[in-house]
Order: sequence, then structure tokens, then C-alpha cells
Amino acid sequence: MLIQVLTTKLVSPDPEWINHLYDEFEPNHIQELMILDRADMAYIFFVAVAEKDTRQKIENLLAKYPGNDHFESVKVENQPASLHLLLDLASGKMDNSGDISATLSWLKEKYNVAMNENATGAILSKIYHTALDFSQRIYSKPELASLITSQAEALFDITKKISENIQDFRIIICGQNKLKIQEISQVFRKHSVNKIFHFSNLVSDLQDATFDSGCMPIDEMGFLSLLNRQAVIINLDMDNEWLWQKLYTSISQNKGILYIYFQYDNSPIPRSIKKLSNVFVQKFDHIEGIMDLYRQKRAEILASYDDDQESVIEQFTEWVHSDKRFQFSGIVSRDREMQKIFELVQRISQVDINVLINGDTGTGKELIARAIHDNSRRKDYKFIGVNCSAIPETLLEAELFGHEKGAFTGAITLKRGLVEVASGGTLFLDEIGDIPPPIQVKLLRVLQEREIMRLGNPEPIKVDVRLIAATNRNLQYLIDEHKFRTDLYFRVNTVQIQLPSLSERPEDIPLLTRFFIDKMNNLHDKTILDVTDEVKDMLQAYHWPGNVRELENVIEHAVAVTVGNRITPTDIPSQIQAKLPPAE
Repeated sequence: MLIQVLTTKLVSPDPEWINHLYDEFEPNHIQELMILDRADMAYIFFVAVAEKDTRQKIENLLAKYPGNDHFESVKVENQPASLHLLLDLASGKMDNSGDISATLSWLKEKYNVAMNENATGAILSKIYHTALDFSQRIYSKPELASLITSQAEALFDITKKISENIQDFRIIICGQNKLKIQEISQVFRKHSVNKIFHFSNLVSDLQDATFDSGCMPIDEMGFLSLLNRQAVIINLDMDNEWLWQKLYTSISQNKGILYIYFQYDNSPIPRSIKKLSNVFVQKFDHIEGIMDLYRQKRAEILASYDDDQESVIEQFTEWVHSDKRFQFSGIVSRDREMQKIFELVQRISQVDINVLINGDTGTGKELIARAIHDNSRRKDYKFIGVNCSAIPETLLEAELFGHEKGAFTGAITLKRGLVEVASGGTLFLDEIGDIPPPIQVKLLRVLQEREIMRLGNPEPIKVDVRLIAATNRNLQYLIDEHKFRTDLYFRVNTVQIQLPSLSERPEDIPLLTRFFIDKMNNLHDKTILDVTDEVKDMLQAYHWPGNVRELENVIEHAVAVTVGNRITPTDIPSQIQAKLPPAE
């Protein structure tokens, strides 16, 4: 397995080339593809089976784009240099701006594009999440978290150090640079400074209803009226000489009031202003010098994590050359469709939405539900699974919603329902299509109102539960037959996952066989090494109506009865052998 990154300089960036490259992407040539473009550079990460002709294939894809003169300085890096590059990008080493949140947002955006194009798989997904985790881990360290990362934060830091109480100051941002105005306003508001004003001598700026600066807009009269109190004046792009003239009268008349003035350029400070002891002037080039010191410190700290980065790359390399790369939360598959499901599970786990899992019996619906739970913020709370088809209708309501003591004959104690027990965590309803309509109404109340009522108690009880439902039935057909509520269907079906049958992913049979042998060896204290070639052929030829669960049962049977260290045809259950197609 080969992982490479192609770095190319974009002469005249055009977003269409990215769409073109994803459109031309063919998994049988290059297995995975992810394009990270920013400004005039693009980093094209790809995974191929072998090195031969791989670079030529990716360059051929670029050449097919009508504007192929957009690209120059093409350079290809192999693993592990490509891994180093992505870790450097994710940690901010490549630009050293220090704005790691913007860097990670960019990385996430580009990864999501690749994923939506169905171009990523297990390897690029693992690389991405490894880089993300590495970045978040090092930026959680106090020595990095405390460093100033933007000019706006530097302005706030200097203001805070000069003033005894920054809350007493009015912040007046002067100019027309809307992005900087918003950035500065957001930083000061983040630190609970709310007296922020925007002064512009352009009437259009004051009347622009579409521009949300986070500041109160003021005109010249409003600006001058604010100078009777301590003020921070941040001049982004207005004429300094004109502004100084407006300020001088107020500053000179209020000598007991402190003013802080940030000046965007290097124009000289008037002598009349220099003579005033109640005004502190700071030029932006000095602030930039402070930022350079922070950048240097940041670079030194990031460099100190080089050994950690090497360790991360070693662990990834070990993973990529083992069967572990086909495992996700206890689920095993190399099938591309299943890899996409793993990707989807990771994404939706972080969002508290309901999920409907469709699939035949034995395809692993509960395993997927547990994977969603285990990767979510609810993972430290309970996962409660309920097989709705296994509980009689007369008992299902009490099982789900509970009952009070004496609610019915035999209710000798209070019983909390499984919905209530699962509060804070995840409730998994397997075979939701078998729930009777009267109970469907009560389940709908749980999803809409986030509350239940125990049998025998009219008082609602609040619950906080995430619902994951599963079925092997066609719920749309049940709706047409008036056996399943439409409103409940749309509530549980926020995101739908369709699991393929084992017969649709035959390449997983050897992998699952190995996985189950290892599992049964540990469970039954056995030392089975493998299956014989004849058994491999038998397992591949069988149609597996019971899917993965049936394969697991067959392997457990074979491990239990075999007398050697390899599973032979005689160890396979006779009912399986009887259903095999005749040998050619």
C-alpha cells in the first residue's frame, strides 16, 4: 500500500480543477484521494496499491483539466514524508499563523469535500483523524494555548496591560476594513468587553444594514461625545492627521483621563500629542514585532514535538501494514461500502441525532449502533439495547416506560422503564417495525417532548436519550399497510444507514474468518492457526443467508470440534456443506 502527496503550485487558482479531478477519480487506479488547496498551493494526497506509474496517473488526471497551465512545480512525496506534511499542516507549522482553529476548520472542510465525493477510505480517513488528534493534543498544552495568535488578540493584550480595568474603557474602532473590525470586536467581546463602537466618516458604512460588525456604529459627533471617558482608539485605515486634529481638543481638556491610541501606519505622531501624558500611542508595526516574537516561540514549541510526531508516524505505519486498518469499533471490513459507513458513523456520532439502521438479520446492526454510541459524547453513559420483537406486546410498554407500584396486578414494586434507564445515554430499539401502533404513539412523545409517563403515574418524567433504531423490514411498506406511523418514521429516520449483506462483500470473508478464529481462540483457550485452503473455498462459495452472525457461529463450531491446529472441511457443520454449490 503506497501513500503519496503531490504538491503543486497554482498559477491562477480556479476551483473547477478540484471538481474535475474528483470527477476523473477512479478507485481501481488510485484507491483514495483528498485535495487540500489553499491560496496558491494544493496538496493532493492519494493512496495506491503500488508505486509503479502512480505519479504519472495523478499527473495525467491533472493534464485532462482544460486549464492545465494552472499547475507548476509539481513535487511528489512518498510515505512517510507525506504523513509529515499533513501533520505539519494540521499543527500550523506550514504557515505558523497560530490561528489553529482556522487551520483545522480548513482541513475539515477539505476532508468533507473528499468524503462527499466518495474519494476517501480507511487510510486517508485514519491519516486525517490522526493529524487532527495530534494537533488538538499539542494545542491543549498551556505553553501553546497561552500564546497570542492574532493582531486582534495583541491589541487586547496591550490594552489590558496598560489599563487597570479594561471594562472601564470604551473601544472605538475607526476605519472601513470590515474583516478586521469584526475580528477585533469578537476578541474584545470574548473577554466580556461590550462597549465597542465603530466610527467611519463614510455615510455608506453607517447605513450598511448587511454589515454586522458587532459594534455600535457612530458618526463624527458620536465619536467626539465618547471621548469624555477613558477610551481605546484603534485606527485601521483613516487619515491619522485628520483624526489627531479631532482628538486633540478632547484629550488636552481631559488630562485626568487615559487614552490608548493604536495607529496603523508609521506616520509621525504630532508634537502636540507627544506632550500629553494621558495618551499612550502604539504603532501597528510594533505590534507586528510582538507577533513575530510569538511566532518564533510557537515555532520553537512545535519543533519540540518532532519526536512525538515521529512516534505518531511509526504507529500509523504499523497500523497501515496490519489488519487493524480494517477494524472500526469492533467491526471488521475491507469492503469500500462498509468503509463509507465507518466514515458516516464517525461523523454522525458527534451530532445528537436519531439514526435508523437497515439490514438483514446478522449484518451487524447492533454493532453499528454501539459504534455510534462509543464514539459520541454519550459514551460514558449507558447503552441500552431492546429487541422489540422478542418482548410480548403486553409487556413491552412496561419494559420501555416503566410502571408504578400497584399500576396493575403483579406490579408489586416501582419499575423504571428502559427509556428512563438509558437517559443520558443511547437507547437502541432493534426491530422497531414490530412495535405495536399504541406504543409507537408513546415513543413519538419521547422523541418530541423528551419525556415519558410511567404506567400508573400521570406526571411526565423528563428524559435525555439518543434513539438508534434498526429493522430488517421495509418500514415504508408498513406505513402503506397502516402498521407504522409516518410521523414516527420521519422522527427516527434523521440519518439512515443501509448495511450490505455478507454475500455483497465477499472480500470480507477471509478477514472475518481470521478475526473470529482469534476471538474464539481467546474465548475457548484454543490455538487454531488458520483454515485450510479447501475451507477457504467452501466459505467463499457459501451464500450466507445468516450473514456475519452465521459465519461467526460456523467458526465457533469449527474451533470447538477441530482436533488439529487448522480447521478442515470435516470441521464445518454438515448443514453448511449440504447447501454448497456442486464442485465443478
